[in-house]
Amino acid sequence: METVICLAGSLSVGDPGPTTIAVRILTKDDEILEEFQQEIGNCGKNYAAYQAVFVGLQRLLDLYGATTETTAFTVKLPNELVKKQLNNEVIVAEPSLVPFFMAIHNLQVESFPHLTYALCTEAENQSLASLLTKGLDQK
Repeated sequence: METVICLAGSLSVGDPGPTTIAVRILTKDDEILEEFQQEIGNCGKNYAAYQAVFVGLQRLLDLYGATTETTAFTVKLPNELVKKQLNNEVIVAEPSLVPFFMAIHNLQVESFPHLTYALCTEAENQSLASLLTKGLDQK
């Protein structure tokens, strides 16, 4: 089974504050398939992390279509709380995050039967941070 890695993260200047999200989709051999960076306005860091995961899953669905059902995906996040929430290790206590949690859960059930969530390694975190700061530097 093919394995694809999706790095999904956010950078907020303040919490809440101006925020950028970024997604980098990689093969298991670290070949970059796609990069995406977008400013999303003012929000908190956990809300932005959910937004990044949702956008990442949508991009994977656009890229892989029906083959998402036969491909293993790992979404890696620098945000440990959001990773734990998406893995159902802790509950989502913030009411504003519940709709994102449900949308991601529904997308996973519909299209991603082989999806896992993990924390970014230090190198992956630095790689994602460079993509995020590039968006802020362009302002």
